[in-house]
Amino acid sequence: MKTETPTRSLPSLKHIIVSLKGSKTQDYTFTTMFFIIFSIFVFFAIRPALSTAISLNKQEADLKTLDGKYELLIGQIVQIQNALRLVRDKLYLIDEALPAQPYMNIMMSDIQESAKKNNISIRKIDIHRINLVETEKNLFRSMVVNVELGSTFDDFIKFEKDLILQRRLKKFKTINIGREDVASGSATLNIKAEIEGYYL
Repeated sequence: MKTETPTRSLPSLKHIIVSLKGSKTQDYTFTTMFFIIFSIFVFFAIRPALSTAISLNKQEADLKTLDGKYELLIGQIVQIQNALRLVRDKLYLIDEALPAQPYMNIMMSDIQESAKKNNISIRKIDIHRINLVETEKNLFRSMVVNVELGSTFDDFIKFEKDLILQRRLKKFKTINIGREDVASGSATLNIKAEIEGYYL
């Protein structure tokens, strides 16, 4: 004997519409639609606004850092300007200490005046080397003057100090001190020196 299994029929459209009109169903439908619309709103409206806010916060932090660096640089520029204002009247001393040209005649004149002032006889003076080739920036060029002097030790020390204290930048590269060739009984020494002067 065959038993018939009951078949469920699909709800009709009218039945669905009627069920949607029920209060519980309307509450769930409203809630679901609210969350769908809210999600779309969050994605398309709030998310870009949040991204913009985060981006603006980052830009603000970057600008604060940059502002701090600029303030530091401006402070350093003001310090340099103040320092230049203080030494503006003395800038000519730099030109005299490191002239743009060798000015050999001035260098020789400085040596002769110091020798005369300190009772030193110049036996021989000549220019050994002048560096006229352009060097790297911020490096000095130099010229070397060879001198042979007759002097006591004390007078030579005074001559050396006097020459170094002059405005033109110079130094003693080598100094050779020996006795006079002819024994005269005096305290005069035979001194050979290389004096190096600088220019830009």
